[in-house]
Amino acid sequence: MRFVRKLIIFCAALLLLSGCAHTDAKERFTEASDLLGQAEYDKAIGVFEGLIADNEYTAESWRGIGIARMETGAYTEASIAFSRSKLAMTNQGPAFARDLEEYTAYCRMKTGKTAEAEAIYDTLIAEEAEPNLLYMRGRLLMAEGRTEEALADFDQAASLTDDYRLVVSIYEVFRNYKMNTYGAEFLSRAHDMAEKNEREHYGRAVISYYLQNYDQAKEELLLALRNDADDEHAVLLLGRTYLAMDDPANARAMFREYLDNPRCAAASCNGLALCDMLDGSYDSALSHIREGLALQDEAVNESLLYNEIVVYEYKKEWETAKIKAAAFHTMFPDNEAGQREYEFLMTR
Repeated sequence: MRFVRKLIIFCAALLLLSGCAHTDAKERFTEASDLLGQAEYDKAIGVFEGLIADNEYTAESWRGIGIARMETGAYTEASIAFSRSKLAMTNQGPAFARDLEEYTAYCRMKTGKTAEAEAIYDTLIAEEAEPNLLYMRGRLLMAEGRTEEALADFDQAASLTDDYRLVVSIYEVFRNYKMNTYGAEFLSRAHDMAEKNEREHYGRAVISYYLQNYDQAKEELLLALRNDADDEHAVLLLGRTYLAMDDPANARAMFREYLDNPRCAAASCNGLALCDMLDGSYDSALSHIREGLALQDEAVNESLLYNEIVVYEYKKEWETAKIKAAAFHTMFPDNEAGQREYEFLMTR
């Protein structure tokens, strides 16, 4: 949803500047943008396509379609949409073009075209070293085993931002590669950033969770929800915290609470599957995993597919687990946990 939020901010600015556009087109563009923000991707695409057919907001609508495709993991189709957006540009300005390049680089990276992605990131960073671009190039470099180069990008990104969430994301990269010595420094920096804001309960909770201080994480999350009862991120993390505390009943309640929220339905399904696994209810876990995968949430699919492998292992259905692990390894070759499962299953 990171790219969707950027689009919504852009759309608000665009509508303020588009005084000459037809009122009907403005309303339809706003509707499409709202649908995108609500994770109603197919509906949003339909409205964007109607605008393109009417020659209204053409460049912006192709951009919206690209983001919708990207959010559902259709990176090749997203790249095509971004190319069409570039061709349709008239007076959208350099910021619009720069965003398109960033999206294109991400799609290139996700489809294995890392050299093309790196070249785009190099160009963008040479123009302006934005923290998020440095983070994205760092991720790419880590996937290629170029740790020292990645570390330089991550260090510069952390020094240029006051957003603890980005620094936590850097920690998560090192955590995924089992490089905790590198990651600990960034987690400490994120902690210092979050501590500066006494109302940043969610940020402190995330950091406490990674430090395995689950009681502190729970306390901070309850305070966060007291301030905003509709904070889906806090609810989902509280569910994960209860799981870490071996309290699946409370975890299940947290995940169920947001099962009907499009923004976090897939994550809720994943959480419920984890609860089922902890309870030994493996068929129910598979049902929740399939339900989550059907939602096509690119941010959650990797975790859902990995957990599917584990469930089949618990069920001792080794041949199915092997097939799932081989497919996972093809889709996510840089996932070390998936690599270990693949190697384990190939020996059985």
